[in-house]
Amino acid sequence: MDTITSKLKNMFPCCACCKASQQKRTEKESDNSCHNTEVDVEETIPFPKNGIKLSYLLNEFVEECGGRKALKGKTTTDVNEDFVKPFTKDYEQSYCDMILEKAKDNDDLNGVVTTATVFISHAWKYKFLHVLDALKDHFKDEPDKIVWFDIVSNNQHKATELEYGWWATTFKDAIEKFGHTVMVMAPWNNPIPYKRAWCIFEAYCTNITGAKFEIAMSSKEQKDFIMQCKYEGTRPIHKMLSDVDAEKSEAFKLKDKERIHSVIREKIGFTGINSMLFEQLRDWVINVGLKELEISEVDSEEHLSLMNMHETKLGPDHPRTLTSMNNLALLYYHQGKYDLAEPLYKDCLSKYETKLGPDHPDTLRFFNNLAILYYVQGKYDLAEPLYKDCLSKNKTKLGPDHPDTLLSVNNLAGLYRDQGKYDLAEPLYKDCLSKRETKLGPDHPDTLQSINDLAALYNDQGKYELAEPLYKDFLSKQKTKLGPDHPDTLNSMNGLAYLYYKQGNYDFAEPLYKDCSSKK
Repeated sequence: MDTITSKLKNMFPCCACCKASQQKRTEKESDNSCHNTEVDVEETIPFPKNGIKLSYLLNEFVEECGGRKALKGKTTTDVNEDFVKPFTKDYEQSYCDMILEKAKDNDDLNGVVTTATVFISHAWKYKFLHVLDALKDHFKDEPDKIVWFDIVSNNQHKATELEYGWWATTFKDAIEKFGHTVMVMAPWNNPIPYKRAWCIFEAYCTNITGAKFEIAMSSKEQKDFIMQCKYEGTRPIHKMLSDVDAEKSEAFKLKDKERIHSVIREKIGFTGINSMLFEQLRDWVINVGLKELEISEVDSEEHLSLMNMHETKLGPDHPRTLTSMNNLALLYYHQGKYDLAEPLYKDCLSKYETKLGPDHPDTLRFFNNLAILYYVQGKYDLAEPLYKDCLSKNKTKLGPDHPDTLLSVNNLAGLYRDQGKYDLAEPLYKDCLSKRETKLGPDHPDTLQSINDLAALYNDQGKYELAEPLYKDFLSKQKTKLGPDHPDTLNSMNGLAYLYYKQGNYDFAEPLYKDCSSKK
């Protein structure tokens, strides 16, 4: 419920030290490549640089396939088998090369295919139209961008087995020459690219060559992502980040996976690449939050007008009216206008209770939103009964181990901690941690948050002997998940050093402070 951008900046601090460490890794990799004595024959195989004008792909190509109706429900793999291969069968070339051949006799095709300036990274199991829609929205101001899109840029009639040397040099050099990679992300709550070895390797090559990296998402997906962040805070982001694990990435061809993983192990390691992927996602999330905040700050009158229009035309209890009311309340909250947000939240909550019932998930979200509003204002006496009611109903409706229930447990524990009611906060934090470990796993972001919260509670109480193992466990898992040089890891290292300092264990604190300082 907090401002998206401020939450993200607190959750994901500036990554200057991470970028510095990445630069060091890049320099190291450059040195290593100079001493690579084994050069495979396949390393000399050129990388096709031709791309296609995006507007042609979105229009003429779609029509050639029979229109959007013919493409509906098909994956990129399906489109390749059903259309691209048959189209290019007589040429035995890539679709782009076929267009170049046809352009010799058709002036209308001149300029459709030329050297690409943007590399498109995506998963072949995506729905093809979802990829096109994401690219259309992303490049809405540059419809004639020349994009390298493998289904049309590569020769789909030839499958070349490529060895380590090709992956480590030729492919990386091609990404560097493009200078710009756009990764299509869908669905936002289960990002497939970070489960595919090819996509991960493309992101890696983009990073180490200093090329521009962007994430493309359809406007529909992006709006859904923003709304989930508004309703649930940073939890949707945790969900996205929890899926980042390069070592578990797969590829259609086992050999591709093995060779890509081999390069990753040799050049950066899986911990390093997970940290890099995390940073890329983090930067995109913050940028999306900033854009949303900028829009929100100038649209208050428009939101109010829209709410009034819906109320007049559709009635005060219509779902669209309530959605507009909620959006306006969120806007006022983001702007710190709590006195304006409160009556809207209360009215919205009352109407949701009447329309959907007091136990409906949407109703409970409004309970939670209103409780958070009171909490940030320091009105603990008003926030507490709402948090408790929300928790009780979530337990009954969803069960004691459901993530939404555990979020309510954590919220109530945080309220008690801020009030200094440590005896009430501790059992809630411990219960939440235990259930998250069982339900989500020991390394899930929500579980790590619980470890850190319980450690902080013990620290507040002066129970340093209980806080220490939790802080150490938290730091160890962050090192594994994010890497030793990540800003969040360094913050945790600094926290553990401070704990040792307060205990008087200066011999333990000093090396941590030094290590942390050298990496910052």
